[in-house]
Amino acid sequence: MTSRNLDLRKLPTPKIEALRGTFEGHLRTTLFRGLPDGTVRQLLERTGSGYAEGHIDAAWNGFQGGGDHVRTLVQEALHQLDDDHKPAEVRKVGAEPADAARPNAEAVAASYYPSTNGEEIDWALPLFDSDGYPHRLVELGGIQVVTRHSFAFVIWDRKSRTMVNNPDETPLTIGNTPMSPEERERRREVGAALLADLHVRAVEQKVEDDQDDERSLAPRG
Repeated sequence: MTSRNLDLRKLPTPKIEALRGTFEGHLRTTLFRGLPDGTVRQLLERTGSGYAEGHIDAAWNGFQGGGDHVRTLVQEALHQLDDDHKPAEVRKVGAEPADAARPNAEAVAASYYPSTNGEEIDWALPLFDSDGYPHRLVELGGIQVVTRHSFAFVIWDRKSRTMVNNPDETPLTIGNTPMSPEERERRREVGAALLADLHVRAVEQKVEDDQDDERSLAPRG
């Protein structure tokens, strides 16, 4: 028989009122630390000589009764209660997403404005700017959206999906479309051509500088 099937409120332990203050004080300084006062009062609501909340009443019985078997059952009950009231984990921006296919789902779920009718973008899916670079969703507001690219935070107008803090005059938008393989290859070729051109210019400049040095060192007669 497991602790989930055992009604701890029926354990033959006396209700010793002298221990109640110590019991509730222990809960307030450990399990209930940080909870709102209203929630604590609700958890400690009494019914007869016990507590309305089953886990609390089980802990109350175990607190009085002692014994390893009771202590183990009570500890399990407290863990269950702790899990029920534990706040959802806040994942840091940049950490590995829980779902790689929907990497921004947690940020969307935490927003007060998770969806708008007629939007052309699914904010939970991978996000890319119109240049094809990936972004992670930081905050989804009703008017503006904040994303992160590398170490920079970017602000977007949610309605138009255009970049608000754009230092360049070139318009930039955000959506769910990644850079196509063809565009990626085109940019790679452009970058390679630029590097090759810079290399040629550097070589030409070095040859010209060497010639100037030779002319300056030549004997004059």
